[in-house]
Amino acid sequence: MALTLTDFSRLANAYSLRRDIVLNTKTEKLSANWFHSGCKVESERKANIATLNAFHKALTAEYGIFGDHAFEHVLGARSRQYKSLRTGDVTKVFDSLENAISSHIGNEFQRLAETHPALRGLNLTHNRDALLATIKERILEPAHDPKANETQRADWVRSFAHLCTTDPAYLGNRIVDELRDLRKAGEIEGQVEPHSNA
Repeated sequence: MALTLTDFSRLANAYSLRRDIVLNTKTEKLSANWFHSGCKVESERKANIATLNAFHKALTAEYGIFGDHAFEHVLGARSRQYKSLRTGDVTKVFDSLENAISSHIGNEFQRLAETHPALRGLNLTHNRDALLATIKERILEPAHDPKANETQRADWVRSFAHLCTTDPAYLGNRIVDELRDLRKAGEIEGQVEPHSNA
């Protein structure tokens, strides 16, 4: 049975930040051990690789490309050095998911501004950073809803990640729609052409 993010987060929340999470490859179960001093033994190295791979797989299964980015941002160097997954690392990865999404929105905005035919008529150079911040704020609004609890916000992030992973055009179309709305409100100059897949 494949491990899920719930398995990792349950273990991370149950123990202090000073524990390694270790996957027993024979039983496919996780345990929390006291920190050890690196990869001195080949068996520790293999356990570290298996644990990090299982966490990466669970993360990308639930959050798609955003989970991949968050893993690389927080654990990329540790992974390449075959170091252990610490309980605090799990929390850091979850905390970095929104930054991964925000970064992805920024990259997609940049790509669209340079290549999308519907946006050629817009003046996107004036106050570009402020415009991008507004678009991010509008797209990520449900993740910051003060009326929503933590579970509802996490569900929204998972849903958004799933949409972006299963429909590559979703985020681009969403950004174009936001730009169209901002144009109608008079916040940017120019014309937005009708939808066309670029």
